[in-house]
Amino acid sequence: MPIDAVGLSGVDGGLVSADKMTHESVDMGYTGEVTAVRVDLLVDMLDQGVTPVIAPICLGEDSNFNVNADHVAGAVAAALEAEKLVFVSNVEGVLKDGAVIPQLTPNQVGEMIADGTIFGGMIPKVKTALESLIEGVAQAVITNLKGLSSGGGTVFAEKLD
Repeated sequence: MPIDAVGLSGVDGGLVSADKMTHESVDMGYTGEVTAVRVDLLVDMLDQGVTPVIAPICLGEDSNFNVNADHVAGAVAAALEAEKLVFVSNVEGVLKDGAVIPQLTPNQVGEMIADGTIFGGMIPKVKTALESLIEGVAQAVITNLKGLSSGGGTVFAEKLD
């Protein structure tokens, strides 16, 4: 069954706004952080059966900003009060000794970052998943395409079954 989808950027219609990301010792250039999402535009599209596909170039006051795509996805999910946020990655989920960890709570994540189980590029993805929970998303999942079709991956929730 085909899906009606429309490609947009955060700049289109002021869909996603951002401010320049700050760092104490480095100029972050045109890297930004999400400040607002125009939920009305997204809801209108979804009500019409159209799936928005959003590129993470976001509207700034004086210039546009490139924002981490995971951060944009988290902000959009939180703004929409989504039940579930799915991050599709090149790995099955959070791995420990080569095996997918099926479920994680926020408390477990801190320990796993500290002990090196969660490292590298997975850290910002996991942190965004946790931030989405704080912002009201009920569940976040990190998986790959295989896990997406089979319901696999690592599930993050405040309370797990």
